[in-house]
Amino acid sequence: MLNVTGVNNICKEYGFSDSAVSFFSNAADIVCSDPECTDNFKLALNTITHCNDNFDIVEPYLNKVSEIAGINRRGIDMLFRLMTTDDVISIYTNSGIPLSIVQDTVSSNIIGELEENRRVYGDWGTFVLWFHTRTYEKKLFKLGRLQFETTDNPEKFFCHIISFLPFSIEMVMDSLNYAYAFFGFSGTGKKIRFEMESWILHPAFKDIFSKESNLRKFGELFKLTEYHDTDTELWYIFWNKEDTTINEFPSETSLQKKCIEYLKSGKKLGEGTGYFYYDGNRISW
Repeated sequence: MLNVTGVNNICKEYGFSDSAVSFFSNAADIVCSDPECTDNFKLALNTITHCNDNFDIVEPYLNKVSEIAGINRRGIDMLFRLMTTDDVISIYTNSGIPLSIVQDTVSSNIIGELEENRRVYGDWGTFVLWFHTRTYEKKLFKLGRLQFETTDNPEKFFCHIISFLPFSIEMVMDSLNYAYAFFGFSGTGKKIRFEMESWILHPAFKDIFSKESNLRKFGELFKLTEYHDTDTELWYIFWNKEDTTINEFPSETSLQKKCIEYLKSGKKLGEGTGYFYYDGNRISW
């Protein structure tokens, strides 16, 4: 587990702003100076690596650190991510995963989470540590533009899009080829199943995205299996807190403007689930 110097160095390595570097360096100093805080971080690390996606059993340790340190949970959760960076890298590399893939997976997620939190809450932290039980259990792999999650079925994977990186349908296909090879299917011709749950798979976005949109093209690769109307995914578009009303949504981008118009017409947004198969050359359903 990294010390104050280690946290300071990793923040600078990942390109954090001076304000973020200062915040996490100070937070690390507070936590590392208190034996009860460091003990609870160690307990959280030992638990999260074997929690089987049950984040509830990890939270009491992080809540305790937050209480003692006087730092909100989002800040503590990101500090935990930063202080355990070397531990996560070891979990992967000890299983033979190339260091370059591990570093790309870890850094891209942390940088994306930090910016998501800043846009939604206006401070430094992360509100999606629950998702990264998968990282600590060695299930996530960023391979090119997409991130892939392993499942109990060795021929089925979940797809995830990390925020704030360039995106094109060509990058998607490169990622699929990368994943197909990385997971050992090169030359087999096997049809591997890829699934995704995302706001971009909700049917509404066929009306909202332009035909030239790369996100629309990506979404159209999937066969939709179900969808739900919900407000819980709106933060991906508006970077809003849960209690934000439609009249408070920002309209700075064309996507935001189209979504506001769509919602004001009485229609709903939400999320969808879909899948496709890939055999190393062709996508099919």
